[in-house]
Amino acid sequence: MNAYIYCLNDDKRLNIRAGGRAFLADTFAGPFLSYKGSNSEWIVTRAKQYHKHDMLFFPINIPHTHWYLCVINARLRTIQILDSLGPSNNDRLELKQTIRGLEHYLDMAAHDMGPQETKWKDYRVTTWPWSEEVKSAIQKDTGSCGLFTLKFMECWTGFALRPKFAQQDIDHFRLKLAVILVNSHLNKIKESPGSRSKEDDAKPDNLGEDQHVDIDSDGITPTL
Repeated sequence: MNAYIYCLNDDKRLNIRAGGRAFLADTFAGPFLSYKGSNSEWIVTRAKQYHKHDMLFFPINIPHTHWYLCVINARLRTIQILDSLGPSNNDRLELKQTIRGLEHYLDMAAHDMGPQETKWKDYRVTTWPWSEEVKSAIQKDTGSCGLFTLKFMECWTGFALRPKFAQQDIDHFRLKLAVILVNSHLNKIKESPGSRSKEDDAKPDNLGEDQHVDIDSDGITPTL
């Protein structure tokens, strides 16, 4: 998921939307916010960046189960939830933990900032109302929640999905995603899927199941 999020962040057209300036967080942000530990200084530095945006997009994970999107909309002072399965019957504990941590670090960052440095008139996000933006389930399978979350991040304007999409669009997106990542200029080992160089043909094929490819903000690097 993070590979595509970094590609979205690289597209500057997605930074400014109808709802204002957007910050697209990776999947590590929520757990970091929920944990008040040794990385607090780094998180406060990141929170200062949050203050300069109108909307914060956080992928939220229900461990081993499901992904959905939370948008902290500072202009509307609303927590917007985009869940491909529609409104949830559980209490979204993982989201509550993220919001509590976010408020904590926004407050810490604000103490080091002047009033002119923040776009936020109110950062008591734990008091903001929640809004379920997807009124009924649009996911029709059991394995596309992460892909839906990525498209929510790409298409949510702050007020609506533009364009709207359905399960068949996500199925198509699944097929395109690998090509998008391989063709991205962030990819430092740029080759088309399935292609091999002459050097590759001269080497034993030792890419096993234990090797995979990770992409980060500096590009793609193989990880054993």
